[in-house]
Amino acid sequence: MYDLRCLAVLLLVYLCSGASCTALDNRIGDEKEALQTRFNFFDADLLKELSKSNRGNFLVSPASIKTLLALVLEAADGSTFTEIRNLLRLSDNITDARMQLGDLQTALQRSVSSRVIVDCVAQAFVSKALVTNDTYTRIIKDYYDAEVNHQDFNQPQIVTNYINSWINTRTRGLIPTLLDQSFITRETYSILVSAVYFDGKWKKEFQRRNTRSRCFYPEPDVDCQLTPMMTKTEELFYRFDASLDAHVLQIPYQEERFFMVIVLPFKKDGIKQLDLDSSRLVFPALIQKMKLLEVNLTMPRFSIEFETKLSSVLQEMGLNEVFSPKAKLPYIFNNKQGKISAMIHKAVMEVTEKGTKAAAGSGASVVPLMHGLDSISLELNRPFYYFVCEADTQAILFMGRLSTMEETGDQERAGPGPDSTLESLQSNNQLTTSSNQRVPPQPANKPNLQINPTAHVSHGALNYPYDPAQSSSTTRRRQRVF
Repeated sequence: MYDLRCLAVLLLVYLCSGASCTALDNRIGDEKEALQTRFNFFDADLLKELSKSNRGNFLVSPASIKTLLALVLEAADGSTFTEIRNLLRLSDNITDARMQLGDLQTALQRSVSSRVIVDCVAQAFVSKALVTNDTYTRIIKDYYDAEVNHQDFNQPQIVTNYINSWINTRTRGLIPTLLDQSFITRETYSILVSAVYFDGKWKKEFQRRNTRSRCFYPEPDVDCQLTPMMTKTEELFYRFDASLDAHVLQIPYQEERFFMVIVLPFKKDGIKQLDLDSSRLVFPALIQKMKLLEVNLTMPRFSIEFETKLSSVLQEMGLNEVFSPKAKLPYIFNNKQGKISAMIHKAVMEVTEKGTKAAAGSGASVVPLMHGLDSISLELNRPFYYFVCEADTQAILFMGRLSTMEETGDQERAGPGPDSTLESLQSNNQLTTSSNQRVPPQPANKPNLQINPTAHVSHGALNYPYDPAQSSSTTRRRQRVF
């Protein structure tokens, strides 16, 4: 038995017309959406497991992990194949399953503007000493655009350096080293690798001159962590998810089929409950029924590097046989069985004023928070979840949780400004009007209300700003600050 290590068309023609064709198209579309939603449950399961096992920041690429598991799936047979397929929530039909897994590569390989660069690649590094199965080679090429690369595994240092160089090139230097010198053993005959690279500029960039040091609170009773906070005002898709008690915000990149989704707990200590509910952060349901609003957004500039022993995470999710002597992986080589002895995953992300760079190797009803709001202010000054997504496939390229700024390396890097000292930050926790009158702090876990000194209207016990320059006599412009 060899040692396998991993780093994270049927055409039917119908003759129909009118309503019958429309009904057929709708049914096929509904079935495809249902399959994709089921497929995305893997991402939610993965997110829940990571939130349980990591107290601080974490970042992974579901796209990279799924691509890696696709290469393992094609090598598997029997109960091992079934276990991987069930984990990924794939269709029972192997052709449909392959198309589900391969659609992301197809979508990402489409040409995009030079302002958004995306690369999703995979490679099977195999031993020259064994004969590779031609069917396996053809399938991973046809469906996942993955190549078989023959190496001399009797020279582990050379192979390690070669694979690290390949990863470094495909991630544009964001991940210069994935494997250490001990990763390849004498029993290793194959290493399966996948990598995803993303470099996207915001549709509307944050202005660097507006970035100021402000407080980020990992927990309500934890001292302020001074953090460079970026600020901009933009029309964005937003909704409040009552079942999650959280704000959901969508921030587009210049290629608008790519976007970042922010899930910010409403309560200051809401991340704990959101961690418990993380398995419900499923796409595309999470971003449905959103409303276009003017958003005054303040969010931290940060960078994260995260590495995890992926095999342990997947075992907690129910993938066990593939790591055991009972594994059935007969299809990479002719007449050679194997098992997976190690699986690792490494991801890096930088979020700045210009955009996002990232790389990785490896029914409750929904209601708006307040009907009739025209604008809101959101400050991401407490832990939140984030996702980088692709619209056509509803796939998540990267996802993670930002819990603390101590691990990001971005503290105290913002330029000077009115909020650049802790003293001014603490004083600014109380709102002021343009006449500099102090407004008492709002009760804990309640959103602050920003009052326009020109005029305001009353709505029950709450006050909303009213701007006569932008509203008719029958329209009240409403804004909430969170």
